[in-house]
Amino acid sequence: MFTDGPEFKSSGEDVAADVGDSVKLSCLVDSNPQPTIVWRKKGQMRILGSDPYLLLSGVRDEDFGTYVCTVTLSGFEEILQDAQLIKKGLCLFS
Repeated sequence: MFTDGPEFKSSGEDVAADVGDSVKLSCLVDSNPQPTIVWRKKGQMRILGSDPYLLLSGVRDEDFGTYVCTVTLSGFEEILQDAQLIKKGLCLFS
């Protein structure tokens, strides 16, 4: 069986939303076989999802922040990608 290590199809994303909105964060990966995907909010241990897409319905103030998609495949190094959920109207300066 031919095995390719996991690679992200795109870079991390920033998604802007208002309180009450529903949003979808994506973690799209090329890999053969399919890897294991785990979504968590940065700094928290609770698993929020295990699919390439994380749907957040009825966004609350405490939902804004950084989400981390962790991809694992046996025999390969774990890879991580961040996705930012930003409150609409806020400007972020580097």
